[in-house]
Amino acid sequence: MARPAVGHQEILDPGEVFYFKAAAHDTLVRTARRTVYRSTRRLRDLEARLPNPPFFRCHDSYIVNLARVRSLEARGRDALLRLDPPVNARLPLARGRLGAFRRAMALD
Repeated sequence: MARPAVGHQEILDPGEVFYFKAAAHDTLVRTARRTVYRSTRRLRDLEARLPNPPFFRCHDSYIVNLARVRSLEARGRDALLRLDPPVNARLPLARGRLGAFRRAMALD
């Protein structure tokens, strides 16, 4: 699924993945490891193959592992998803996806 270098493919356990991020025609895969993996599959192709839940399309550019979300932070009209350590990233949550996110996390 993901590969850090040309000629080398590494198989990742989906539970290790914190999030996927669209990057031009590829997708970056972020795990707890320092290495950021690059997949040649587009984000929409991965979305169709990933189990939902725990994976959720939170933004046009991101798919997040809901099991790795620590909190939902409001920033004016925008919202951010804060992820667990060691990643500690803040990912955007599209306004149109807030209701689906709340349902997926059983917050409603």
